[in-house]
Amino acid sequence: MVYRSGIIKSTDAYAISTVFGSVMADRSALLICCSKKEAQELRRRAMLDRRNMSGYVLFIVLEYIAFDERLLSLLERVQPLHKFRKHIPIVRPGGPRTAILVRCSKEEANQIRTAAKRRGTTISAFVLNALRRAWEMQDRIAKKKSASPSQPEAPKQLGSPKPIRSTTP
Repeated sequence: MVYRSGIIKSTDAYAISTVFGSVMADRSALLICCSKKEAQELRRRAMLDRRNMSGYVLFIVLEYIAFDERLLSLLERVQPLHKFRKHIPIVRPGGPRTAILVRCSKEEANQIRTAAKRRGTTISAFVLNALRRAWEMQDRIAKKKSASPSQPEAPKQLGSPKPIRSTTP
């Protein structure tokens, strides 16, 4: 019970922590090591997307994993997977380093760990690679949109229109 002074009895606090503890038991966290510049870019893009950082990272990485699995299943039909290059090189930009805590479910964390292991890289490198690729695609799309004319052109007609013939006499 909470009193006007804001004090909670210890027995009530135990009951609250037990309830929240059981709800939060299926949660996990991943620590992503990156440069401060990458962390700033991540924060900026998450804010533009109106998501918190964990939600933004999970959205991109889980989509990347789904795409990666579809691609690997298609390639596996052609050639055994051990013949494909599966290692993702670790690219670490210089400068000050930091870490980002990504909160997720245990299932999502296991998916990310498994995908990183399948690619033969660290979790941080896998996540940062997925983010970099997504950012590159977003930048390409934005560049194409800015290069295209603002007003769509009318479709061009090829030749003169043919008259419609009636089949009924």
